Amino acid sequence: MDGKRDDLWTISFEGLTPLREKTISTLLTVGNGRAGVRGYLPELCPGHDAGIFLAGFYDELPRPELDPDSFNPFLLSWSHMDLVPGYHREKCIVKCPDFLDCVWLCGEEVIDIHNARLLSLTRSLCIKNGLFTASMHWQTPSGKELMLFCERFADMSEENRIWVRYTIKPLNFSGDITYRSTINPNRKNSNISGIYKDAAGEEDQRYYRLYDVERTSLSEDGTLSMSVRGRVNGMKAGFTTTVFPKTPGVQKRVWRRDEETVFADTVLPVEQGAETSITRLSVFSLDSSSAPGLHASDGWESFNEAFEKSARVWEMLWEDSDVRIIGDDNAQLSIRHSLYHLLISACRSGDHVSVPAKGLSGEGYRGMVFWDTDIHMLPFYLYTQPKIARNLVRFRYNTLYGARKKAEDLDCRGACYPWETSVSGFEECEYFLKLWTHQLHVTVDAVYAMRQYLEATGDEDFLTECAEVFWETARFWLSKGRTENRRFGIPDASGPDELHLEVSNSAYINNLVAMNLELALKAKDTLQRKYPRRFSELLSKTGMSRAEFRKMRYCLKRINTKKNKEGLFEQFDGYFNLRDEIVFEDDPFIVPADTQTVKQADVLMLLYLLPDLVTREQLRVNWDYYEKRTTHTSSLSFGVHGILAARLGMMEKAVDYLNRSLGIDLFRDEANADDGAHMAAYGMNWSAVVFGFGGISFNQGKISVAPALPAGWNEIAFCLRYKKNKLSFRLRHEGVTVCCEESGSGKIAAVDIRGKTYFLHVGETICHNAAK
Repeated sequence: MDGKRDDLWTISFEGLTPLREKTISTLLTVGNGRAGVRGYLPELCPGHDAGIFLAGFYDELPRPELDPDSFNPFLLSWSHMDLVPGYHREKCIVKCPDFLDCVWLCGEEVIDIHNARLLSLTRSLCIKNGLFTASMHWQTPSGKELMLFCERFADMSEENRIWVRYTIKPLNFSGDITYRSTINPNRKNSNISGIYKDAAGEEDQRYYRLYDVERTSLSEDGTLSMSVRGRVNGMKAGFTTTVFPKTPGVQKRVWRRDEETVFADTVLPVEQGAETSITRLSVFSLDSSSAPGLHASDGWESFNEAFEKSARVWEMLWEDSDVRIIGDDNAQLSIRHSLYHLLISACRSGDHVSVPAKGLSGEGYRGMVFWDTDIHMLPFYLYTQPKIARNLVRFRYNTLYGARKKAEDLDCRGACYPWETSVSGFEECEYFLKLWTHQLHVTVDAVYAMRQYLEATGDEDFLTECAEVFWETARFWLSKGRTENRRFGIPDASGPDELHLEVSNSAYINNLVAMNLELALKAKDTLQRKYPRRFSELLSKTGMSRAEFRKMRYCLKRINTKKNKEGLFEQFDGYFNLRDEIVFEDDPFIVPADTQTVKQADVLMLLYLLPDLVTREQLRVNWDYYEKRTTHTSSLSFGVHGILAARLGMMEKAVDYLNRSLGIDLFRDEANADDGAHMAAYGMNWSAVVFGFGGISFNQGKISVAPALPAGWNEIAFCLRYKKNKLSFRLRHEGVTVCCEESGSGKIAAVDIRGKTYFLHVGETICHNAAK
């Protein structure tokens, strides 16, 4: 990756790097929360490397037969083997028809990687405004040379539009060049995995199209349209595209190859050394029976005009979301790239979708939503774009029906959130895996996210809704839990460490269940006192009884915390008795569950989320025990360790962990992001800088600041929105500067800097010298 160090808003790649092409396409994705377009070029990549994804567009992927003989000991321990036979379908985000596909022709010569010579290539993404650009120097077999310059952006102002502009410059000839546009109906989802029986190399087994084309149309002005329908679930989507040349003498012709495929040829007369441009506008609609309307006359809004409107939206987003790091260019570029992907992956206009683990940049994890969004990504949105955060927590509220269904499937009462879901709210994990039956911590994670949102915003309107979630999830834990020897705990429920699934009394689960019960009781008291009508409605709706509230109080006092006298938490019952050695998932002989190996932060994640559970000394005790037993074979692990290391004053370790997280996709040579971005790591990158090195925490309605900048960093600057106030922070080794820029509540903002409290009115700035 060749980042321009004089422009810390741009990432660039020179030439073709075959082993990293898919990862580069991920890194250069453009999007707007409604759609994501991978940074591919039709002139370069094979069809299965392309990818356009719409938020909320899912169908089912038929799988080949599972091959139990290929399961290693770890996967065998992970699987309900009796459910392996007959397992064939998985919910999956749809790789859409490619409404940006095209072919360039110089006479009869095709200009692409298979038919012409690529003399030079530069691809770039401007993070500041979401503009993807590519410069290609081509030579045809007959010796004609030309430059192709491509610009592309996902419109942030009109979220159903994708714009492309090509500029053509012939270097040694004049004549006609044809731009052949189409909507390619054969974009297929990947169906490749080593745990399935050999598909004998059959194409329809390795790649599979998740939709059927219902209708295509073409008009004389070159406008192409396509409507598709998901093959299993029947969700519909429509796509329309057209080209607007601005050159006199341009010819157009349209033609159809078959029922599914239509083309529009735009023939451009070009002069040697002169530039000629064309603009392509594509629009989409989801869950619609027809393609969206678009006509040539709609294109008189130019590419530049649309881009300026979109860039203004980006400017407003970055005003609140940017993190400025002075002194470390790699860190600066990486954090901005992380935040860019977070901003293009979250829907700003609705709460019917959440953010998948790979965002809208790839089909990894089938586009499923995990706890990653609630815990790892939400803080960034919450403290910089709280309206987006509200959409995300409301998604969990809106899908409470799915959580109720899962609790029922587990023979419990109440609501248990799915380990994986799309937009349905139902459990959509591979059902032969024990993840869906045992990784139940996602339920307390969703509750924690709501708690964090309420605390940061004071949004009591949402409290009247999420109280139902607090009650139903508490009801689930009461149903799932057991009281033994006057201690309440949860059997068969694991924390974040995926190496140990079949465990009881997880420290992570039990302590967050205590939080869940406490929230349910507080919500009951608040509603009963301030919103009696809503309280009565919820009692009637949920059937919650006084006996259940009494049981919550009883169990809350008796939670088995797994904390010993020294402050060390045992990860779960019997953990300390396991073999004390490190093994990995691919070990052919030893199952990691038989050892104390930890895949990712588990107890340490608990202490990050609930820091009041321990003193600083006790945090160090837990760090010393668990950090050396953790393999970090999950991208979710580095950021948490970096934050805790900073809190403990271990700056060398903190910097190392942050660098490993920041560079997880951008600065690693291996193809680490072929199937999409590591969104959870991106979210934790923000938290690691702001909460770790920035030393930001929230206590009793005020913001506390205790920065610990790395030696090479001269300054960190960022904004936070908290309690309807907007504050800007500038942290240096010499001191801290804070300005209250907005106060939506009209209240004075309270900021604690190293133990000294300041009260700020709107427009007021305070400076705290480090020597004070």
